[in-house]
Formats: sequence, structure tokens, C-alpha cells
Amino acid sequence: MTAPGQHVERFRLSPELRSIAQRAYRCIFALIGSYFLTAAYVTFGAVSLPMFGMNPGEAAFIGILSGFFIYVGAAIWVASTKRLLVITVIVISLTLALRTAAPIIYSAGA
Repeated sequence: MTAPGQHVERFRLSPELRSIAQRAYRCIFALIGSYFLTAAYVTFGAVSLPMFGMNPGEAAFIGILSGFFIYVGAAIWVASTKRLLVITVIVISLTLALRTAAPIIYSAGA
């Protein structure tokens, strides 16, 4: 505990270490965040496409094939964006929205 009037030094990373930490976070989030976004997209596509008359097997197959492009696009987007907090919020909110909408659409179509 410090005496009154003394300044407490906060922990701060050096600029080099901060840059390394940001790059590591960006790479890890590009892999993991893109994976979860793609999984939510594939689930949403597999559930919603049969409502338009498509065979459920074909809908799942199209969702899986197009999921590759979603994964690559999201990973490149996360890796190239300058603002980490904004991209983190966007990817997580899109993932949660798709994961929330898929069961609702499935129960409405059944």
C-alpha cells in the first residue's frame, strides 16, 4: 500500500512488446474468430436455404462450400484492419446474431 500523495506506477508494455502482443492477438483472433463466424454462417445457411425449396443436403453442402470463402475473407479482414477492438466487436456480434437466428429459423420452418 502506498502512502497518501505517492504516485503509483501503472504497468505499461514497451512499444515493441505491445506491437508483438497486438500482432499475436490479431493472428489468433483471425484464426479462431473466423472459424466461429464460419461455423455460424454454415449453420445459418444449412437451416435457411431449405425454406426456399432447396434440398437440405444440398443446402448444407452449399453452406460448407461457401463457408470457405467466408473464413478466408474474415481472416484477411481481421488481419488487415487497424482497429482491433472494432473488428473484435463486429466479428463476435455477427457470430452471435447468426447463431441466435439459426434455431429460430429452424423452428419456424419445421
